Amino acid sequence: MGAAARRSPSWLRDLFARSARSASKAPDEVAQAVLFLASDRAANVHGSILSVDGGASAL
Repeated sequence: MGAAARRSPSWLRDLFARSARSASKAPDEVAQAVLFLASDRAANVHGSILSVDGGASAL
């Protein structure tokens, strides 16, 4: 993203509007991530951050 776009006060809003999963996460979506991390299936997950944000942190 260019500097001119970042100077626009609406650039972040526009960016999230184009995101497929821009809405805030429902509690059950966060709960699913917590359940996974608490399960045996996550036994080999160490020192990781699991972002439940619909990809917003990748923008």
